Amino acid sequence: MSDDQGTKPEAPPELPPISELWKKPETDTRLIITFIGDSPDVQTIGMVNCTIGHYWAAAQRLIYEGNKIQMEHDRQQAAHGIRIAQKLPDEEKTILRP
Repeated sequence: MSDDQGTKPEAPPELPPISELWKKPETDTRLIITFIGDSPDVQTIGMVNCTIGHYWAAAQRLIYEGNKIQMEHDRQQAAHGIRIAQKLPDEEKTILRP
């Protein structure tokens, strides 16, 4: 993680190499997800040359990326913190009562 002390951000994990037993692809595999507007509702999922393994791999990668983004957001929010006064003012002198 990076912070105000100048440390470098963590490098993303390296993906394992593709097995030599896997045949060389002739075309790309594509998975296209279309959402409705800017909502999280999925309208369509299109695929080209996909197998069930591609769906599982894409799902796991999306979960990983989502968690990474959420952790960074949480870290930024925690850095802001909730600021409170160290000492409350004297109520009798500052609050006028009828």
